[in-house]
Amino acid sequence: MYCRKCHNDVKGIQKNGFLVCPKCQGPLKKELSSEEKTLLIQSLHQRENRYRDRNDTALSGVVLGVTFLIIGFVFFYLSFKLNLADQSDNTKYLTTDSVEFYIAMVGLVGGGGAFLYGIIQFFFDLRKIRVLKHDAAEIQKTSSAQVGKTGAWLPEFEKALSIKIQNRKKLRQIERTQKPNK
Repeated sequence: MYCRKCHNDVKGIQKNGFLVCPKCQGPLKKELSSEEKTLLIQSLHQRENRYRDRNDTALSGVVLGVTFLIIGFVFFYLSFKLNLADQSDNTKYLTTDSVEFYIAMVGLVGGGGAFLYGIIQFFFDLRKIRVLKHDAAEIQKTSSAQVGKTGAWLPEFEKALSIKIQNRKKLRQIERTQKPNK
């Protein structure tokens, strides 16, 4: 349930027989007036935009992480050198005391960290955006501050995929009927 005053998603606490918001101590009611509904939906959209900005930052972390990982792998390859003491041996050995090796380790560790941070933050923010979109749509539809749970990702994906497949089949049938027989 969303609070009408502070617009936070809260679980109300009982105080003097009434449900109140634990954050702002305002009374919680399910019904929303049109003004309250508009303000709440605007607040949800602003929060959604904040998560979209954080999502962009997370994707920047992924790009930087991949870049540093590539640089790390290149320098790791460069840290393999020929043994100068034995000219007949053409095998390359890893030299851990070279500058290339240290640059490779910094690139691999930093790139891996940035990449993991970006991926985790991206999916976390994507889920929050999805929940906020669902809540705004449900509040718009029902004019109630109480919203249901957001559905699972997989059924929605399967539904969207099945609709695309059905549309392609219909399009192919239309194309077949419109083609002249040769």
